[in-house]
Amino acid sequence: MAELYRFNQQIFAVPAGDGSDLIHCDITGATKIVPSHESRFLKSCVKFATIDEHALRICEEFALGAMHVQSIVLLLNKYAEAGLLVPKSLLLEKCKGGDGTPARIEYLCIPTFNRPQYLHDCALSYAECAREFGRKIVIVVADQSNAENLPDNIAALESIKQEFPDQEIRHIDQNAARAYAICLAKESGIAQSLIEYSITKQSNSAFGGGANRNLLLLATAGAMSLQADDDGLCRVMQNPESSPGLILSAKVDPVDYWYLTAEETAQMEETFMLHDIFALHEQFLGKTLAQCVRENGGDADVENSTVGFLRRANPIDQRIVVSNVGVAGESGRRGNAPYIVIEGEKRERLTKSHEHYRHVQVNQQMFCGARTATISQGCICFGFNLALDGRYLVPPFIPIMRGEDSAFTPIFRTGVSGGLMAVVPWLARHRGAGKKHRPQDIEPEDASRLVFSDVLGLLLQNYHMRSFAQDPSFRMAALGRTLSDLGHLPLEDFREMLAKLWWPAASHQIRLLDKSLKQYSHKPDFWATDIKAYRHALQESLTNPRSIIAKDVIAAFGDDEAPAKQQELVHEFGEILKIWPQLKKSAAELRMRQGECGRRIGNSQTVK
Repeated sequence: MAELYRFNQQIFAVPAGDGSDLIHCDITGATKIVPSHESRFLKSCVKFATIDEHALRICEEFALGAMHVQSIVLLLNKYAEAGLLVPKSLLLEKCKGGDGTPARIEYLCIPTFNRPQYLHDCALSYAECAREFGRKIVIVVADQSNAENLPDNIAALESIKQEFPDQEIRHIDQNAARAYAICLAKESGIAQSLIEYSITKQSNSAFGGGANRNLLLLATAGAMSLQADDDGLCRVMQNPESSPGLILSAKVDPVDYWYLTAEETAQMEETFMLHDIFALHEQFLGKTLAQCVRENGGDADVENSTVGFLRRANPIDQRIVVSNVGVAGESGRRGNAPYIVIEGEKRERLTKSHEHYRHVQVNQQMFCGARTATISQGCICFGFNLALDGRYLVPPFIPIMRGEDSAFTPIFRTGVSGGLMAVVPWLARHRGAGKKHRPQDIEPEDASRLVFSDVLGLLLQNYHMRSFAQDPSFRMAALGRTLSDLGHLPLEDFREMLAKLWWPAASHQIRLLDKSLKQYSHKPDFWATDIKAYRHALQESLTNPRSIIAKDVIAAFGDDEAPAKQQELVHEFGEILKIWPQLKKSAAELRMRQGECGRRIGNSQTVK
């Protein structure tokens, strides 16, 4: 087959004077000065195609006429030989590396808070899966429930133990978590107060899901685990439009969406099956990129890969350390911002009628996942079913505020070197617990406001542009030092910096909204009305000093304290990142020496 080429999107190109451009390709190392008109031809080759296909397209796109096709072929061949057009085979060659260490998922981890029935149903479904497929899995429950709910949670787990006597189940309540923090402090030499802040629910925060996840990360350090939200079930279905293959992508959001009608939601239960969900994750988790490419017949779609992705993928020890499956059911979104960057089939599914559009806004029932297995340097994170390779340095979650899984992606992309994420083209059942405030009509001002995970994402995006450290521990600690130092800035300097990060981000969203309105001629009316209202709210936020103070921080601490508290939260998370490599190492050593953390269900023994 003829070789496929493209002009890499991240190739360095600047004007060199006298009607010419300097072009440098990081992948091939080629550096050339070329005439500016020829540079335009090269820059148009953004997708993989043969030289002949590129030449035909260029002649049509630039109105050169068919008589110039052969001369363009000769020109492109010259630049391909010079290394300015990158062959697909070279990108696949960059993926070659060593093999990961084969391993199986050992732990099913469930963070929970005051939901005994959901906890029972979730743990029961995974126990059924483990027995059906002969898996030896330890179920670990990290429980932040109030005292009145703890007995019901323990009773729920004991009932599962009676039905599955061979199933090991561990329960870690907040008292056990604090006792564990004391042990970790002695083992690591890290301040007990900082460890407790990382893994226990704080009294001044209504939500501590990230701390619960961190507790589970440390309790299973050194092993592969699967974290499952308590309102999920171990029932899966294949993506309804799945296709074979493997995609290597630098996109943050490589997933697709299917918005369900009320009738489709009612019929959804019939499509789920009991399947070895652990094996789905193990197709990728712990393996190197080279192994995954070989298992796909030596080929992969690299259309959306980048230089940065391939740099991360090339070293021998690069492997997949995080794996996701998609969502079937309640989306988990709490806000009601419109879906602003949707095109094609996604948009058609959402806007096929006014009734369906409002139904989606309120109920958020959907299929959401990748059509094809996708490996990324850090993409959208579905925290409700997240597999993690604890033998590697996986970053912590923000311990307070919601959106800990949303914040995980920028933390992973910035603070982790050598690690990749995979999205498996299967969907797991997410029932969704608790009522969420989702009015039929969007609330533009509220929807346009930042939450704390957004603030952290802005800061990390800025840092990512200047981060080069490759050693995992050094890189994560360096990121931690940066965030910690931001906490010591004068408050007005910190707010000014945030504003200068927020303005371009909001401007980018406004441009996307304008583009979408123009592309679809402001139709249908119900959709355009929401988009315009959201755009107006974003425009208003540009000059509103309050817009850079996260609304969840304001809700937790009040208007007066929120600005300083937001900066303090950034500092505190930086402190966690600084000590996390040592804390994770100490946790793994403690587990190997003293055994599992928490109370063993069906046995009075408590391991500390």
